[in-house]
Amino acid sequence: MKTNFRKLIITGLLTGWFIFGPAFASKIINGTVIGNNDGKTVTVNVQPGLNTVFGLENITLTDSEGAPLSPYAVLPGDTLSVTVNDDGSVGRIRDDIRSSSGIIVSNHNYKIIFEDGSAFVIPEGASVRINGLEADLSRVRPGMRAFVRTPPDDNSALALDVYTTAESLPQAPGVRIKEINTDYLQPLKSGDEIKIRVTGTPGCSVLLDLPGGFHKMPAKEILPGIYEASFRIPAGLNLRQTCFIAFLCKGGVCSGAVSRPLDIAADPPKIFNMVPAPGSDVRTRLPVISAAISCPGTLVMQEGISVQLDERPITSGSIRTPAGVVFRPVEPLAPGRHTVKIQVSDLAGNKAVYTWDFNIR
Repeated sequence: MKTNFRKLIITGLLTGWFIFGPAFASKIINGTVIGNNDGKTVTVNVQPGLNTVFGLENITLTDSEGAPLSPYAVLPGDTLSVTVNDDGSVGRIRDDIRSSSGIIVSNHNYKIIFEDGSAFVIPEGASVRINGLEADLSRVRPGMRAFVRTPPDDNSALALDVYTTAESLPQAPGVRIKEINTDYLQPLKSGDEIKIRVTGTPGCSVLLDLPGGFHKMPAKEILPGIYEASFRIPAGLNLRQTCFIAFLCKGGVCSGAVSRPLDIAADPPKIFNMVPAPGSDVRTRLPVISAAISCPGTLVMQEGISVQLDERPITSGSIRTPAGVVFRPVEPLAPGRHTVKIQVSDLAGNKAVYTWDFNIR
């Protein structure tokens, strides 16, 4: 449905939520998505018979829990809350859905369970895709990586996206993908821009999927049979061993291909569960010093962890693993305050540093 601009202007003047002029008073507009226009704008039904278009570029876009969303993750049927500034510009958009991901360990009686124990009901009518193609839930197997979209307070899935390199993709006669490449070898971090190039049959349309990131992003044919698209990694996107999936389509038939796996680590590692606890008093002069480490999108190697005690390197005497670090003093520590500093770097180049004190009495 096209925007009725005359009705929009009249309604805006009467109700006070006119979004295109400087006279607008800042407030929130709620509406239902009826179309996503190549990730650049979104068409939203804001009241019966009245649609408007909001830009998705250079704004804060989040899900219901505040996690950043890709513009391509806003889908028809989603409910949006749009904050409009005093000058009529869009300040932020919240998509009233929740995104979860994990490795499936069970699929039984319309319920899938992730390895972390979280469970989701997949009701009849929910969208189920394997490698971007509509599929039956019965084809979803343990070990597959899944991405679930749910309402904010409900574990009944609106959509289930499953990815597995073992899943066969369509291969149509006369439509062939020779290769799909990216210009990055190392893990990606927030702000990195990755270029995806698809080589194949000329004169086709190309759509790209990144499970958990976006769906149906178009690529442009820059030379006959060479198609390119770029994607900037948003904050909050953490995917381990994911792939880009390309669909090359012509005359109503499509062929698919999968890129090599890659890690996306938009968020830095986390350092937590410090021992002794920050600011605590301990009564032994040989305390065990430790901290846990987690990294959401890629790996932390042993050489990416360094430890200091009272500004003295103790890395070589520590036990370091991707899950944490442990140091046991050989010589008794002096009474008084001691300072521990742990620095962690992941393979994407993200860094985390945590410093804390404890006292020996």
